[in-house]
Amino acid sequence: MILQELVQHYEALAGQDKVSKPGWCQAKVAYALELNAEGELIGTLSLKRPETRGKKEILAPSMLEVPQMLTRSSGIAANFLCDNAKYLLGISAQGADQASHLRFQAAKEQHLRVLEQAESTAALAVKRFFQRWTPEKARENIEIAAKWDEITAGENLVFRVSGQYVQKDETVRTAWQNFNKNESQDQKLCLVTGKQDEIARTHSVVKGVQGAQSSGAMLVSFNAPAFESYAKEQSYNAPVGRYAMFAYTTALNHLLSQKDYVFTLGDTTIVFWAE
Repeated sequence: MILQELVQHYEALAGQDKVSKPGWCQAKVAYALELNAEGELIGTLSLKRPETRGKKEILAPSMLEVPQMLTRSSGIAANFLCDNAKYLLGISAQGADQASHLRFQAAKEQHLRVLEQAESTAALAVKRFFQRWTPEKARENIEIAAKWDEITAGENLVFRVSGQYVQKDETVRTAWQNFNKNESQDQKLCLVTGKQDEIARTHSVVKGVQGAQSSGAMLVSFNAPAFESYAKEQSYNAPVGRYAMFAYTTALNHLLSQKDYVFTLGDTTIVFWAE
């Protein structure tokens, strides 16, 4: 099975520290929000870097390792430590509207829950920020007001405290790992690894495939009742454990991001690798 080969490739890459470990991912990040120890937003730092695309040079977001991000299609679901301005600041290009306020509340609850027992300077700063930040007063913050259009453009933001990305703080990383542990009692046989694991209901998206949506596409997906079997919805039709799902999608996205391992043939995107 191609998924088994991709999982093996992921494990080889992980052994060389070329890909993120479970619970983490690589994401494009445009700005860092600088917090002081009291959780006050004291600055914004652009993380965009010059990048040549074709004959043009543009400013592109930096790739950073961040906590595993969710696959969102609709509804409200907050990511931890890396998200857009609607979630981390409660604002959109139009201001602090009701939809953005609900997203901020979801992010606030998520961060306070994950960091409940974390007491490092970085963890406390983030908790204090969410406890004190008022989206309706965002324009009163000089740093945010000066870069309003850029900050609210929909790109990812992260936090920094004392010059360090919060996601690199060991106490914060431990808190996230503990929160992200698979403690489900509903263990089934994964068809990829042959081991007991919680089955992934949906799979992470794969980006860089010709003809797919720019937001990414799913390699394993059942999105209509006509594809269901024995009343098993979504990806329960093809029982892949959470670990195998993370591994194969991480490996495939890594391959697709490397020009040396991908090419197109007509309307087909082809990736290749060796053991």
